[in-house]
Amino acid sequence: MGERQLLEALLGVYVGIFLVTVGVLVGREFGVTGLPRGALVVTGIVIAAVVMAVARRVEDLVDRVVSIPVAAVTVGVPLAYLPYMILAAEPESGAAIVALVGLLAVVPGVGIPIAGGFIRNKRRREQATEIVAVTVGEEDEDDGWLPNADDSWIAGIGVAVVGVGILAVGIGLTLGFDGSGSSGTIFTSLSGLATSLLLFVDDSSKIVVTDTGLRIDQQFLLWDELTGYRLTDETVEIVTPNWYQSTREFDREDISNEEACIDGLGEFLPRVDEHERVEVSPQRRQ
Repeated sequence: MGERQLLEALLGVYVGIFLVTVGVLVGREFGVTGLPRGALVVTGIVIAAVVMAVARRVEDLVDRVVSIPVAAVTVGVPLAYLPYMILAAEPESGAAIVALVGLLAVVPGVGIPIAGGFIRNKRRREQATEIVAVTVGEEDEDDGWLPNADDSWIAGIGVAVVGVGILAVGIGLTLGFDGSGSSGTIFTSLSGLATSLLLFVDDSSKIVVTDTGLRIDQQFLLWDELTGYRLTDETVEIVTPNWYQSTREFDREDISNEEACIDGLGEFLPRVDEHERVEVSPQRRQ
């Protein structure tokens, strides 16, 4: 499965799970119960396929899903099932089980903006020309069994595993959960899966100055998306206009080539003070 197809699949799984469970709960409120479980699964698959087909026609899909508002919607909407489970549905009832399946849509919901971010960052890296690359901290030696940590497809595989796992759990609950089991087992399994994905995390960071933007690990920011850089006695700070994560700090003593890093940043970014006033203008700007 390609990266773009992965994003489309996550969208399909998300919408399929959410709409089917909403339909079941609304039907129960109007006295429509006892629908065949197989029909529900087929309906979810059909909805997912339709969503994937529509998403395939959206050329700027990646840019659309990489935003805080989209993340808030894809994560926040399924969380509406949580108060329903607590306040409206009796524990271990059929409605509570259906709501639990709907709540699981939050995982592919998280995966949508994450997958979009990985795809966009990879495209930006491929279009950029590297000028300066430094590491921050001790770089782990390759032990021979993991692919290169810079390959974004590793993270894509992680997102795919989570999405497929959630779909499998949802189908399993729809087909076989009779209310006698414990939902805690489900969340325990998901927690274990999330923990295993942390194996892909490296203790070191990589800063790469390119002609089009700045790469920090897997994140790639265009120069216009940055305010500047700031130097203190102990750190190099990358300043952004965002209200969240407005700065990224790196200990100067941990940078493998501090002089080259600062010179590279100075070519494209202004050096600013603590009030974001320009102290030194960039040498050049694309």
